[in-house]
Amino acid sequence: MNESDFLRSVTRLLPDEVYYEKNHNPYHGGTPDLYIEGPAGVAWIEGKHFLTWPRTLDLTHSALTRLQQDWLDRAHYHGINCAVLVGCQQHGLLLQGRTAWTTPITREDFLAQRQTRAELADQITRMVTHVETRPCAAHRAGDSSHSQPGEAQTT
Repeated sequence: MNESDFLRSVTRLLPDEVYYEKNHNPYHGGTPDLYIEGPAGVAWIEGKHFLTWPRTLDLTHSALTRLQQDWLDRAHYHGINCAVLVGCQQHGLLLQGRTAWTTPITREDFLAQRQTRAELADQITRMVTHVETRPCAAHRAGDSSHSQPGEAQTT
C-alpha cells in the first residue's frame, strides 16, 4: 500500500455529508494532500504513509518538506483546521495541531495509539461536522500552540 492508496482507503469511509478532494499541485509545493469540507467547516490534511514504522518518526526532519511545514504552520496560526495523517499498513494516527505533528512518535507510541481506517475517518468527520473541534476557538482562547509562523513555540 502506498500513500495514495492509504488516503483513498480512509476517505472512502467518510459519510456523504463530508466532501473531500485529493490535491496534487506540481506548481505550488506544500499544499496538503486532502481538502475536507463539512457543515461546520473545512480541514486540510497532509498524508504520509510508511511501509514499516521507524524506531522514532520525526515528521519535521524526515517526512514533511519545509514547504509543507510552512503551509501547515501558517494555516494553523490562522485558525484553520489542519492535520497530518500518518499511516502504516492498515492503521494510522491523525495528528491535529502543530504540537502533534512536530513531536516525534516512537514505534511503541504508534502501536499504543494507532487507529483503524474507520476510526480515522470518524475523527476526520468530527473535524468538519462539530463546531467545538475547530482550532479557531482555541486560538481565540489564547492557546499557546498557535504561534506565528516562524516563531518559536512557547510550551
